[in-house]
Amino acid sequence: MPNPFAVLPPGASLETICGTAGRLFEQRKWQNKYTDFNTEIWYLAGDAMDRDFAALAGMTKEQVAREMGDAISRYIERKGNAR
Repeated sequence: MPNPFAVLPPGASLETICGTAGRLFEQRKWQNKYTDFNTEIWYLAGDAMDRDFAALAGMTKEQVAREMGDAISRYIERKGNAR
């Protein structure tokens, strides 16, 4: 399976990486309503780490997953409040 972050340049910002992770999570959740948030974020963090993004240099997988999870949670909260 191709890396879902392959479309991003190696110099992508953390914000861009997390935004892409959010879109990927939303798509996977739409395809399967039983998709687990924490499990999916863990996989997405691993995929992002595999791409060797400069913005993730020195970060652990746990830190990347936390950043992604926090960003996605804020997005979901804003989206819910906009309704």
